[in-house]
Amino acid sequence: MQPYDATVRAITSFFAALIGFGLSHLLNAPGDLAPQKTLLFLIAVLLFLRFLTGSANHLWLEYVQRDAAVFPVLVDIIFLVGFGIIACFVCYSPTLGDFLYWSRVLLGAAVAWGVLGQLIPGPEEVGEWRWWILIDSVHLIAFFVLKSALVWLCVVGFVLCIVDFWVQLTNVNRCRRSTG
Repeated sequence: MQPYDATVRAITSFFAALIGFGLSHLLNAPGDLAPQKTLLFLIAVLLFLRFLTGSANHLWLEYVQRDAAVFPVLVDIIFLVGFGIIACFVCYSPTLGDFLYWSRVLLGAAVAWGVLGQLIPGPEEVGEWRWWILIDSVHLIAFFVLKSALVWLCVVGFVLCIVDFWVQLTNVNRCRRSTG
C-alpha cells in the first residue's frame, strides 16, 4: 500500500457521502424547489459526478501511484472538502436562485483553483489537469447564460460530463501506460 492510499480512499469516500446526503435532500426538495426537483437533481448529479471522479482520479494518480510531499496532498484535500461543502450549499438551497448561485460559486472556485494550480510552482504532476479550467469555465458560463433554463442546463451538464469522463479516462490510461 502506498503512503497516501488510505487517506485518498477516506477523503474520496467522505466527499461522496457528503454529496450523497445533499443529493438525497435535493431529491426530496420541499417548498419552492419541489416542482423542479428532478431537473435540479440531474443538474447536480452531472456536476458532482465530474468532481467526484475527477478528484478520485487526480488524487490516485498524483499521490497514490507515486511518492509525493505532504503539502500538495494536504492542499488538494482542503480544496476537495471545500468543494464538498459548497456542493452541500447547492443541494440545501431553498430557492432556484440560491441553487444557481451556489452552483456558480462551486464552478468559479474550481476555475480559480485550476488557474492557481497553473500559476503557483509546485511538484511536477503526472497527469494533465489543465483541461478542467476549460470544462469548468464552459459549465460556469452555461449557468450564467442559461440561468433557469433547467432542461438546457441538464443537456450542457450531460455533454460536459461525457467530455470530462473521456478526458479523465484517457489521462488515466496514458499515465498508467507511462508508469508501467
